[in-house]
Amino acid sequence: MKKFENPGKLALRIVSGAALAAIALFLRLAFLDKLGYDLPFLTFYLAVMAAAVAGGMEAGLSATAVSALLAVFWQSSHQSFLREAFNLERLVFFLFTGIMLSVLSEKMISAKAREAVAEESERRFRALFEHSPAGMVAVEHSTGRILQANRLAQEMFGYAEAALQSMKLPDLIHPQDREEIWKGGYFGEKRHVRSDGSIFWAQMSVSGFAAGYSLVSFIDITSRRRMEEDLRRQKHISQNYLDTVQAFMVALDEDGKISMINRAGCEMLGFSESELLGKDWFEIALPDPEERQALRPLFEKFLKEGFTDLEYHENRILRRDGGTIMMAWRNSLLRDDAGRIIGTLSSGQDITEKVRAENALRETNERLALFIEHAPAALAMFDREMRYLAVSRRWISNYKLEGKQIVGRSHYEIFPEIPERWKELHRRGLKGEVLRNEEDLFVREEGRKQWLKWEIRPWHAAGKTVGGILIFTEDITERKNFEEKIGQYVKQLEKSMEGTLLAVSNMVEQRDPYTAGHERRVGIVSSDIAREMGYPEEKCRELQLVGLVHDIGKIGIPTEILSKPGRLTQVEYELVKTHVERGHEIIRDIDFSFPVAEIIYQHHERMNGSGYPRGLKGEEILPEARILAVADVVESMASHRPYRPARGLEAALAEIEQNRETLYDASVVDVLLRMIREKGYRLPS
Repeated sequence: MKKFENPGKLALRIVSGAALAAIALFLRLAFLDKLGYDLPFLTFYLAVMAAAVAGGMEAGLSATAVSALLAVFWQSSHQSFLREAFNLERLVFFLFTGIMLSVLSEKMISAKAREAVAEESERRFRALFEHSPAGMVAVEHSTGRILQANRLAQEMFGYAEAALQSMKLPDLIHPQDREEIWKGGYFGEKRHVRSDGSIFWAQMSVSGFAAGYSLVSFIDITSRRRMEEDLRRQKHISQNYLDTVQAFMVALDEDGKISMINRAGCEMLGFSESELLGKDWFEIALPDPEERQALRPLFEKFLKEGFTDLEYHENRILRRDGGTIMMAWRNSLLRDDAGRIIGTLSSGQDITEKVRAENALRETNERLALFIEHAPAALAMFDREMRYLAVSRRWISNYKLEGKQIVGRSHYEIFPEIPERWKELHRRGLKGEVLRNEEDLFVREEGRKQWLKWEIRPWHAAGKTVGGILIFTEDITERKNFEEKIGQYVKQLEKSMEGTLLAVSNMVEQRDPYTAGHERRVGIVSSDIAREMGYPEEKCRELQLVGLVHDIGKIGIPTEILSKPGRLTQVEYELVKTHVERGHEIIRDIDFSFPVAEIIYQHHERMNGSGYPRGLKGEEILPEARILAVADVVESMASHRPYRPARGLEAALAEIEQNRETLYDASVVDVLLRMIREKGYRLPS
């Protein structure tokens, strides 16, 4: 019996063999008349052969046994079948033949079954080989020659199967990786070469070391390798970036152990990276046990809840040499791709010097506040919101703030009447500007006027940022009132002086009635020119007064010469020219607030040095004298004289324009020409 034979199938074969034997008996009986009794086993041979061929050894043996029994039973009813030796030999031969046929048939059936199994196995192998998700080649053991290659291997390497069959396995491997093949390293990740020379990575493995060949599989891992290389490169770049950053960068895992630290962090702590990785941060870096015990629960809560108390934190860390550093930390959570919190990333800045500077600044500010309080001047210190930080006693008394608590309160709350322009000055001071004013009017809430001299200076906090401003004020109301009284006296004196000069001018005109009004008009024109040139109003007024007496020296010139109707002789002209010196002599001993005598002395000087009496030129001549000279020439030429009629305004303008820069100051000439020609200015009458 075959091993693990199905009992049902075995019984079926035995029964089928017996059935065929029964059919053989039926046929024997049916054809008895034709066959006779001489061939008792003829039909039974056919039954045994059919059973053995169709059902194998079990069916053949069953048919043989049953046929023998039926043949003996059937023959014995007609004659003594077994008594005859001839019949006994026939029976033995039948049994032997049946057994042999059964055995041979079994072998034939088994061979066909094995062949079918082999064919099915070959078909399945071919299907698996061709449709494998990996590129596969069959390689001959002895030579390494490629025997077969599936479709994916052909596509992977870029060769047709015929081309691959002409190659050996090492031909597909990158030269630098072949050494491993020679050493038996058939497994692992290796570089391979395509038909176009391009290189790709594949996971190589070998299986089926039998029948003289092996199966080699290739799984393309180029994308994965590229991704891994990108990750390595990115990690390298990130590490380089972290090492480049001057800030202390450290990552902690969920247990508070160091998983990453940059170069700056290692240098600050005094350890190498390998000495720090995997170490408990709280044990190695926090010097104070109490702070360590306080921070660890906060760290755990930060990991669990992500609360913000640790997003910014300041604490001391311990160096290897025992020293400490004050650090300011910015902390954030690290998450994996699924969003699960896996640790923290912290960026730290050494603020040791900053804290030291802040402490020093705090002490300085405390001393400054003490100094301000006892300063003999009105001083106040403000923060950036213009709240009082410190104030001197003089400030309190000057602004009548006795009994009021002002420190911590807004300056604008204490003084709601502060104008917007002062608030803008405060804002400029808070931007770092130093401002001052020698006198400024402050109208108090009750209407009282207070004149102040003030200065605003920024004071600086840590990091050179402006922390606020200092305001110094001096109450100059009394001085200002005194100056106003003096100003009134001065105005009265100026009026008196103007009256005196006007009287002198009238006296000169009485001696020379033909030039009456000339000095007054020259004074007006000089003043208008100076005003157009941008001179202060006070200077313009001074020039007008000088104009009134610029020809005062003519008092010493005989009247008959001044009023002579014809041309003057040379001697007479030289005498007239002396009026400049005479005027200087008359005025020089009078104490004016501006150089009246010198202006009179120079008003006939010319830019090229051709004037009189001293031949001054260019910058040697006072600017006021240059203005007076142009006004004098224009007014004289445009007016009537005893020795000639008026030449007219155009002739006068042509004179100064033609001699611009040569005789007359170019800037003065240009201004007067513009006034008359462009702005419609008219000479006074």
